[in-house]
Amino acid sequence: MKGIKRITVESCCIVYGCCFQFRVRRVWFVQGTMRVLLVLLHDFPEFLCDYHYAFCDVIPPNCIQVRNLVLSAFPRNMRLPDPFTPNLKVDMLPEIAHAPRVMSNFVSFIQPQSFKKVDFSVNFL
Repeated sequence: MKGIKRITVESCCIVYGCCFQFRVRRVWFVQGTMRVLLVLLHDFPEFLCDYHYAFCDVIPPNCIQVRNLVLSAFPRNMRLPDPFTPNLKVDMLPEIAHAPRVMSNFVSFIQPQSFKKVDFSVNFL
C-alpha cells in the first residue's frame, strides 16, 4: 500500500477550505461587478446600450443577474411604454423602426477566423 495516500481530516479541511475561499472570492467578484454595472446603468445607460453585444458575449451563461442588468439598459431619451396598456401592439410603437446602435465589432464575434472571405461584388446571375 505504498502508492495509496491516507486521506486525513487535515487534508480534507485544506481542500474544502480552498474551495470555500474560491467561492467567497467569486461571490465578491460578482457583487463588485454588479455594483460597477449598476453605476454604469444609472449614470451612463447609453454606454451599456452601445456595448451590450460585447458585454453579453463575455458574461458567462450562469451569471443571469449580470446579463439581465446589461440588457435592461435603455437610452435616457427613450420612454418605455406601459406594459399594462390594454391592446398594446409592440409592432405599432414608433421606436421599433429605429435599429439599435451597436458600437462593438459584432461581425468578428460571429465570423471565426477559419472562414474564408467571400467577395459579394461578383454577380452570380
